[in-house]
Order: sequence, then structure tokens, then C-alpha cells
Amino acid sequence: MKRAKAQLSPELINDYFNNLELTIANVPPENILNFDLTNNADDPGRQKVFVKKGTFADGTLLPPYIVYKSNNIYPE
Repeated sequence: MKRAKAQLSPELINDYFNNLELTIANVPPENILNFDLTNNADDPGRQKVFVKKGTFADGTLLPPYIVYKSNNIYPE
């Protein structure tokens, strides 16, 4: 990760945000969602509940939701 950060330049960052601005120009803020995945663990032996926080660009928060344990979501 440190090597990747060292290769960043102001031009690269500006290009990223310019491309992002063009990409989302016609997307309404209520359709842009950000998830906070910090403190997310994937340990089946734990007995804790983890909550993911999500906020839309217009300031709306996602309602609480539950992630259920599953072996397979989609048929093979």
C-alpha cells in the first residue's frame, strides 16, 4: 500500500476527480451511495452483529438492515 501511495501525484488525483465528475454528472444525488466498511469482520465464529453505515449524496441515511447467514445465495 505504501508503494502505491508513493506513486500518486496531484495530476493523477485531479484526473480521477475530473473523471468522477463527468461520470456522475447526470446521476441524481439520491442515487449515489457511500458505504463505510470499517470494522467489518468475516469470522463465522463470532457472535456479534456488525452494522454497515451507508449515506446517500443528498444526506439521506440508509435504514438499518440485517445480513443473514447463508451458505449459497444464488443457485449454481
